[in-house]
Amino acid sequence: MNRVQKLPPEVAERIAAGEVVDRPTSIVKELIENSLDATATLIEVELVDGGRQLIRITDNGWGMSPDDARLAVERHATSKLRAWEDLETLHSFGFRGEALPSIAAVSRFELTTTARGESVGTRVTLEGPLSTKVEPAAGPQGTRIDVRDLFWNTPARRKFLKSPTGEAVQITELVTRFAILNPDIGFRLTVNGKEKLFMSPQQTLAQRLSKYWKLPQDDLMAVEQVVGPIEVEGVIAKPVHHRRNRTAQLIAVNGRIIKSQTLSQAFSEGFDPLVPRGRHPYCFINLKVDPGEVDVNIHPTKAEVRFADSRAPFRAIYRSIRNTLDTQKVETLKDTQWESALDTKEHVPAQTDLFAASIPPVLVAGKNYQQQPQRPTRPMSGSPSKPTIDRVMEIYRPPDPPTVPESSPQPPIRPTPHAGDKEEATAPPPLPQIAYLTRLYRSYLVARVDDQLWVIDQHAAHERISYERLHRFQITGPESQGLIVPFPLDLNDQEKIYLENHKERFEEVGFAFSIEDEELAISAVPPGLPGAKVETFFSELLSEMQTEAPTGHRTPVEEYREKLRAMMACKSSIRARENISAAEAERLIGDLIQAEHSPYCPHGRPTRIRLDEKTLERLFHRS
Repeated sequence: MNRVQKLPPEVAERIAAGEVVDRPTSIVKELIENSLDATATLIEVELVDGGRQLIRITDNGWGMSPDDARLAVERHATSKLRAWEDLETLHSFGFRGEALPSIAAVSRFELTTTARGESVGTRVTLEGPLSTKVEPAAGPQGTRIDVRDLFWNTPARRKFLKSPTGEAVQITELVTRFAILNPDIGFRLTVNGKEKLFMSPQQTLAQRLSKYWKLPQDDLMAVEQVVGPIEVEGVIAKPVHHRRNRTAQLIAVNGRIIKSQTLSQAFSEGFDPLVPRGRHPYCFINLKVDPGEVDVNIHPTKAEVRFADSRAPFRAIYRSIRNTLDTQKVETLKDTQWESALDTKEHVPAQTDLFAASIPPVLVAGKNYQQQPQRPTRPMSGSPSKPTIDRVMEIYRPPDPPTVPESSPQPPIRPTPHAGDKEEATAPPPLPQIAYLTRLYRSYLVARVDDQLWVIDQHAAHERISYERLHRFQITGPESQGLIVPFPLDLNDQEKIYLENHKERFEEVGFAFSIEDEELAISAVPPGLPGAKVETFFSELLSEMQTEAPTGHRTPVEEYREKLRAMMACKSSIRARENISAAEAERLIGDLIQAEHSPYCPHGRPTRIRLDEKTLERLFHRS
């Protein structure tokens, strides 16, 4: 007997199906692409039990004749190709003729279709690859495909499916992406009899992305560029909007969503330096390329493509984003080679001897001071009526430490008392003499500290101060603080599933919440978290937990608490180019000097640069 045997057709069909059908999501993808190729204007998707019991796709496309319907379920039967050369001019989604027979091989399959202009349709029923039934059927114009009992004849494959809710979440994301790519087509998704998604036809791309990204349309910018042989169209959000991960980024080629780390990097470089490092902008880009210049036949699910010129798409995305930002007058560093290295409205008059200027008194909590003369300070341009730092810091400030007498006109520059310190503890070393001089580029404070010149990043410095205050407060305070009125939060299905499975992590950090009737309500938050920032910090922490595993050198709870403190400190701190008064700047410098880890912000960036006499001599080659 020969050792090499030809497989029976039913076995070969099931093996081949594994390349195309690995889970319900892949079935929905293939069938929606067929509906789009059939010029449908409304596509409806129904799921039962996450697609295990039923996947139904209904469209109002052109339908099929009885002969076409019979051939459609046979392997390598397609209406898209006639010869190999047709691949070079292909504009359709499907072309291999493998999707329907592969799906039918691992399910109980039924296709009902009525061609345009016909009053009677056709029903094709299959249970496995060798059992086919074709009969007339009534129905509206278009096609309906029912896929029941997925993997009923391959039980090993069924074991590897996600939970029904998990599969439904993936399909929801898939349908949403198809809806974004095709704003003129209506989409409806129903899960277990309940409508989960509906997007009416004839919408704009901006309308759909605004709903998907949950951003106002006014903050979205259309991208319409031609770079070399590639036409680029899409939508990007203003740089003020960014995420910790790339979930808000989509790339398509000729209307087909693809995955490409290289092209995703073009988004980051196009927005650089407007979006902070480690953050990712909101982008959707569709590249229209000559089909002869791109190979879509290198991946079973067509999720990857190969370009004849691999550099061309990266260049097209990068240039399109830069041109759009320039056209929309979005400020970049290139645009802001500011009029002067100094903000001339802020710096001390030239005739003043900066290093000989009188220095405000250095105050230490718990001691009495007499009013002393000081040099007049000139408010900076655009300073708000209430000091910015005072306004922001009071959100997180623990109970007030002892204050100086009311007769003192100068805000105190003093260390913040540590919780639990004893009055008889050794007094801290005296503070250095501080003389605030000016501000560079509306972001960097310049000061004389003893005999050194300091340049201080106002945002990073305030982050460090806020972080340490929060740390001391949370160590000695309660584990969480309840909200009088629960805070509702709008989350997608994937986020809700994660919260249900990892609720204890959030409780250990300090959040308490409930999910009822698919609505999430936060009832308690970590101590020090202001009510106005609940949604921001909860969403950021959720994103962090979903995308980053603990590093291992600490417990997850400790790590997430630290990350939450860092986020709270960052969001509450004064921003670069935000105006502050000279008095606020002096206080910020004094508080930074008192911080335990003053050289760096919680994210590891430097807070200040120090120049002393030796450093200057070395820079001028005098040493």
